[in-house]
Amino acid sequence: MRRNALRSGGPLQKYQSPPEIDLPTLEKLAAIGCTDAEIAAFFEIPLEHFRYRKRDEKVAGVMKRGKAKARVELRLKFFDRRIVSAGLSFRKGSQ
Repeated sequence: MRRNALRSGGPLQKYQSPPEIDLPTLEKLAAIGCTDAEIAAFFEIPLEHFRYRKRDEKVAGVMKRGKAKARVELRLKFFDRRIVSAGLSFRKGSQ
């Protein structure tokens, strides 16, 4: 059934060529935690098409890199908070 839908002008057939996905923008969207549906809406492409494009090594690599940057930044913020908290409690105890 799915093959027939694609052949009869389904969601992927309205484009003559696949729409371009700007990779730096995709990386930023992945870094702020956007879902697949939000990213597809941002690029104005069907969700199914975006999921298909995620199989491409370039797109998958950019998504992984963006998510990794977000995780690192989050860990750094937690680490900074712990350092500040430990410093404040240390100063209070020494008075």
